[in-house]
Amino acid sequence: MSENYFIMIADSPWAGPTVKVIDKPDVDATDGEFIGGVSKPYRVDLVTDPRVLPTENFPPRDIHEASGFKLFSRKFITILEGLGVSNIEYLPAEVTDVRSAQKVDYSVANILGRLNALDEDESDFMFSSSGKLMGVNSIVFDEKKIEGHKIFMLGEIPLLIVAHKSIKEAVEEHGLTGFVFLAEDEYEPGMI
Repeated sequence: MSENYFIMIADSPWAGPTVKVIDKPDVDATDGEFIGGVSKPYRVDLVTDPRVLPTENFPPRDIHEASGFKLFSRKFITILEGLGVSNIEYLPAEVTDVRSAQKVDYSVANILGRLNALDEDESDFMFSSSGKLMGVNSIVFDEKKIEGHKIFMLGEIPLLIVAHKSIKEAVEEHGLTGFVFLAEDEYEPGMI
């Protein structure tokens, strides 16, 4: 079992804030490919459930997830840059915290590259009768395949982000919010 890599998930409280997409460019920021040349920003509102008062108890997080993209706060981006992470393309975003009607500083994070990083002998894969990968029951990372990457999309389960322990530790040390880091043995099929 790896002590160096964790599944990184965006997690918001039940009341939010959640991402409400107002407008976005016609690109896919989850396929791991460089996009380039995007000038049209993602326009997003961060919305807290109006039944919750005071809404100040539910501030924006440092990571938010929407269908087709992830938002990283400027604070998180600065931490990643300080750790030498260079495989993320940042796309423009105009984000409004609806509670305060204030603009907040986020970018859409397009994590470049997918790595098939699972140990094929130790992980438990589900295949169809034709041999197509249908799912993964349990995961074990093969650190030799990871080759020192600090953050990447998992090739076998493309919506999973894997982060090095240095990212986890920096997030915890700086008190960033909205993150859940799971060890390999905490993975459950269908969690994303």
